[in-house]
Amino acid sequence: MRGRGARSLVVLTVAALGAATAGLAQSPAQQERYERYLELGSLVTGGRVTPNWLADGTGFWFAEGGPENTVLIQVDRAGQRRPLLDVARVREAFRTALGRELPYRGLPFETFVPRADGRLQVTFEGRSYALDTVANRVARLPRNSYVDDVYQLSDEARFTPRPFQMPRYLVPDATTMEVLSPDRRQFVSIQNGNLVLRSTADGRYDPLTRDGTPDFGWTTEAPRVALKAGGVIGMVALDPWSPDGTMLYAARLDRRQVEVNPRQHFLKRNDEVVPIRVVRAGGALDEYQPHVVSVLSKETVPLDVGPTRDRFFNLIGWRPDGSEVILARYERDFRRMDLLACRPVPKACRVVVSDTASTFVAVQHEVIYYGNTGVSLLPDGSGILMFSTRSGWRQLYHYDFDGRLVAQLTRGEYPALSVEAVDPKARVVYYSAHSDPKRPYDVHIMRVPLNGGPATQLTEEPGQHEAIFSPSMATFVDIHSAVDRPVVSDLRSNDGRRLGRLGTMDVSALKAVGWTPPEEFTVKAADGVTDLWGVMYKPADFDPAKKYPVLEWIYGGPQIVWCARNFSAPEMKQQAAAQALAQLGYVVVCLDARGTPERSKAFQDVVFKAWGVNEIKDHAGAIRQLGARHRFMDLDRVGIYGHSWGGYFTVAALAQAPDLYKAGVASSPGFDPYDAVIYEPYLGGIPGPGNKAAYDRATAFNWAPSLKGKLMLVAGTNDNSVLTSTMKMAHALIEAGVDHEFVVLPEQYHGYGTRFENYFLRKKADFFARWLLADEGSARVKASR
Repeated sequence: MRGRGARSLVVLTVAALGAATAGLAQSPAQQERYERYLELGSLVTGGRVTPNWLADGTGFWFAEGGPENTVLIQVDRAGQRRPLLDVARVREAFRTALGRELPYRGLPFETFVPRADGRLQVTFEGRSYALDTVANRVARLPRNSYVDDVYQLSDEARFTPRPFQMPRYLVPDATTMEVLSPDRRQFVSIQNGNLVLRSTADGRYDPLTRDGTPDFGWTTEAPRVALKAGGVIGMVALDPWSPDGTMLYAARLDRRQVEVNPRQHFLKRNDEVVPIRVVRAGGALDEYQPHVVSVLSKETVPLDVGPTRDRFFNLIGWRPDGSEVILARYERDFRRMDLLACRPVPKACRVVVSDTASTFVAVQHEVIYYGNTGVSLLPDGSGILMFSTRSGWRQLYHYDFDGRLVAQLTRGEYPALSVEAVDPKARVVYYSAHSDPKRPYDVHIMRVPLNGGPATQLTEEPGQHEAIFSPSMATFVDIHSAVDRPVVSDLRSNDGRRLGRLGTMDVSALKAVGWTPPEEFTVKAADGVTDLWGVMYKPADFDPAKKYPVLEWIYGGPQIVWCARNFSAPEMKQQAAAQALAQLGYVVVCLDARGTPERSKAFQDVVFKAWGVNEIKDHAGAIRQLGARHRFMDLDRVGIYGHSWGGYFTVAALAQAPDLYKAGVASSPGFDPYDAVIYEPYLGGIPGPGNKAAYDRATAFNWAPSLKGKLMLVAGTNDNSVLTSTMKMAHALIEAGVDHEFVVLPEQYHGYGTRFENYFLRKKADFFARWLLADEGSARVKASR
């Protein structure tokens, strides 16, 4: 593809420069900028305000200024700001108490807890202090005794949730936290397959069940994923307690029929093989039997939910009076969802409302992995809010508990996304939606009467809006940005009026490193009609007169919208890599093509029984349209990379459009749709005569002989079915005589630990530099000599 001598010369030149990132044709300035961009979150500060609401629910306080200049700001419901604490007085109180000067210039803490005696409890340098804001005195609080620490008997230890491993459908157990009972007397968790209570009085454990085993044990509910800007921060368990705390929702999870596969560990003196359960397409599922458990009698009562084989269940919650527990039941192919209301005594379940589709009613990942059913209970217990795509768009519906439709709350040719808040007194629902037809991925905050009526858009700036409502529902914090507009936070009234600006992101460090704002673009899909939207990243020193190689960052799967359309400063390096790679001299492109969510149902249903058929037609067509539009894009040097299903579609691109894509990096890819149940809803259900052709078309090993470009495969040894699938792809490539590279990451899972992620990112940068920058690099070397 490129001259061997030129590549060798470039390698030697970079080695002489001591390039840590192994970027072959990049200058030291580009490499430094690349490294800084991988830590993009460190180049920006502020903008995002997280309110701490006051007891009356109308005002709040928040911290700003960072560690050097921390101040606490109080904001009233009219948007007026004032310092919550006098920084100089508080610093003087600490100086007097400690007998020395404090570091920095702001408050020595960012948060506090009100005490019963009126003082504020704060933490400084690992010690707890009580701050008397009236007398301006600081008193050091006594440390816990040795016995308190060893036996965890302090109030803090007894009332702090502890982590445990929550059994989940289909995937390894997840670390989540104990859930406190309504009367604050005990926490519930899972230990060794059994339900366990921990007393907040003495910290002792009391088993609720004793019959659980690792393969036939108890669980409370699939944890929800907790998110913040930049990524996942952990798993949060949905509250399984009945409102009066006398009953628990739980389930018996039977994994005994699920296929066992070996996971091999290599780093001890001797290899270790650990059996794990893997659910294949068409294979036996974890069988989940919902129960209600009496906390007092320890009786476990199975709920009459009908057959549990080949079905999924999710807890929605309890009715406020505790009379019924509400569940969502999904058929395995996801073409039907039934909302069940179950009475523990006498034991009975009824279908409240059902939702059906000829393809799939929901994204399986959202329901099973993240617990997002699109169903919520009204706070006053009067009814249910439920999303459905039955109209052709994701819309919000209000039902009562008898299954009667009270109102279709949202209408129009745009999707509603999520319920943000409900005000039962004002009878209003606040929700987010892609409500601007001219900008179909912008997120706005909306409100609509609970009994139906016209919807009102409360936000106006283009981009992405996130709302945090006050407990009183009188105001909300609007956090918003766009790809080219840094984050700001505003306070708004519940009718959308802006009351004041709370914070603006400081991007001065980013601009000092160098920054060219990302750009949104539109192209046509392969059908010649449908508009597709994407984002383009350019180098900070972008010159439109130059020719740049192109990289596409792809995911392509039907679960999520991939392109970041907010001012993205992710903390995860792999998410920051698109903007970082641009600094090495590429134009990087991201696209959301047909088959992905958050547009019309028809837009997403393009994937149904056609996985692997249309995606690359859209993506390759988009690159060609952009190349015709922009002379700075060199379509003779196009690469592509992606993770998970992005790895699958990376290989699809190299095979289906070999004249365009010259190099690809596929990390943690899955190539075999028969390997995993997660393909089933999109390929027509369990593999059989009616959908065999769809499964076979989606099997990527068949593409191996068509690969023409350069390919790097990357997989972790703990990523069980993915590692097997990648091995099979390597075998198919060898059988076809196709040269490729294979990077193995020992003991890594579907995501990679810090050292391994850094290693992978270096390998990826080096790979693309070798195959896409070699000619340019050799020209630079010759010019410098």
